[in-house]
Amino acid sequence: MSREYLPLSPVEPIRPLAAQQNPNVLDQHESEFVPRDLDELAISQEPNFASDGPLRSPSTSSINDLDEDDNPSPTKSSEPTPLPRTQMAILLFLLLTEPISGFVIYPFVTKLVGELGITDGNESAVGYYVGFIESLFYIAQGLTVLQWGRLSDSIGRRPVILLGTLGLALSLLAFGFTTTSSSMSKSFSPWGSFAWVVFSRSLAGFLDGNVGVVKTMLGELTDESNRARAFSLFPTTWIVGATMGPLVGGALEHPAERFPAIFGPEKARLWTTYPYLLPCLLASIFCSLMFLVGWAFLRETLSPSHPAPSTDHGDYEALPQDSPIEQSSPISPADNLPQPKRAPTMREVLTRPVVIAVLNYGTLAMLDIAYFSIMTVFFAVPISSGGLGLPPSLIGIIFATLGIASGGVQLLVFPIAHKLFGSKRLLRISIGSFMLVFPTFIGMHLAARANMGIGDPTENEGVGKAKGLLVWMGVFGLVCLNPLVDMGYSCSFMFVTSSSPSPSHLGSINGLAQTLVSMVRAFGPAGSTALFSLSTKNKWMGGYGIYAIMMGLTVAALGCTGLLPDDEKQALTEEKL
Repeated sequence: MSREYLPLSPVEPIRPLAAQQNPNVLDQHESEFVPRDLDELAISQEPNFASDGPLRSPSTSSINDLDEDDNPSPTKSSEPTPLPRTQMAILLFLLLTEPISGFVIYPFVTKLVGELGITDGNESAVGYYVGFIESLFYIAQGLTVLQWGRLSDSIGRRPVILLGTLGLALSLLAFGFTTTSSSMSKSFSPWGSFAWVVFSRSLAGFLDGNVGVVKTMLGELTDESNRARAFSLFPTTWIVGATMGPLVGGALEHPAERFPAIFGPEKARLWTTYPYLLPCLLASIFCSLMFLVGWAFLRETLSPSHPAPSTDHGDYEALPQDSPIEQSSPISPADNLPQPKRAPTMREVLTRPVVIAVLNYGTLAMLDIAYFSIMTVFFAVPISSGGLGLPPSLIGIIFATLGIASGGVQLLVFPIAHKLFGSKRLLRISIGSFMLVFPTFIGMHLAARANMGIGDPTENEGVGKAKGLLVWMGVFGLVCLNPLVDMGYSCSFMFVTSSSPSPSHLGSINGLAQTLVSMVRAFGPAGSTALFSLSTKNKWMGGYGIYAIMMGLTVAALGCTGLLPDDEKQALTEEKL
């Protein structure tokens, strides 16, 4: 294991004794000094972030503590480092703004498209516009999130997160001021309103790079002893936001019609002119409040490249007269000035460990979004079309149950499972669970057909016909398997964080990972549901060909996990591509 020894200089001040005894004093003094004992220069590269004190950038790779004999310390504390609760809470509340702002429109976006009047009464065309609007955020985010990550490596994490949160607040407010055919606005124009919707959703995606930067800050606030616990809170927070957003959007759209005593036309024409303003306004207010909280209390985790020199030269140890002094080159005053940061180049970022970690994150996201999209269609379409024909109210209950189960398992079970299995094995278990998920769809559909006694596939089945015990056993199986799928995200986050060759690259790396995932989320739903329709329409493998395709992709994803190190803490070769 290598050490860093700093050059000796006869013209520089002698190193303070306090700096020899405490490596953190390096943040307050220049690093050019004459050491009393070179063995004292073994500097730990992993500061402790357990307190809410001033934050410093950690190293992403673990370096063993060295004793005076240059040997690893024989014992290390098994107690995990306490999490910095205040900073973690602020960060997770800031993260909560993205799922709330993203999902608040889902309950009413179909109704909104219908009221815009751009389909000329063609109900089958509504789905295309709805899908386009839902994908806009991720398309725009995919185009900019990498640059936000790189910018955070240059100017810091805090300003990028605050700007993204403010962008969400403004875009939600803009979306709420969409006029429709029911708004009785003289200025209403179908395509003009649609263009405004496109603008507001795109604005949210362009300005929001928060997810990747939040992951970066989580990595910088933690170490190997508590990182699993911290990252288990990430999907839990996302699930909470993805539940709150639709509840607000579904309950408060068209308030003048639903709550006329409070929001009726005689009270204010604002709510009739802009029927979707109220839910968007509340979500925007929440984002604005989180912006203010972050502005006041969120601390920067990215340290400056070179700390400014201290003018306090007390506590210096005299250099013995017989000490050998090596000649070094003269040092100009400019050498002591803080150097401006620059974002790392893509050549510096794209190391082999980074590509492997991001690839595994992307394959998991691809399988997950395909699974979710197929499940949404599968529950809704009739049995003769390859689904179960369940009513929307029942589908909502199933999805809520899936979310509650996943959130509870992430919070309570994941830290224990990670300690038992480790990141790589748990990620393989997560991806491997898809080998049970997709056959479960086949079993549920076969049970539904058998329960109905279908002889003629063209029989009119109606809605809500799948009531067999085996069908509900399959639904229960999905409720049990879904938390395993979500556990893989926490493992992937830790591999991506640990793959960084240096703390200054972490923002760019998380931006790269989020770019890939945003693109998958933008195009994955359309691709997977199109394959579902083609499979059932053309009777590929009896209508179940889509599941065979997804299981094949699962095998490929499991193969990708073989490229990962056995432990995310394991040192990796930083080979440039």
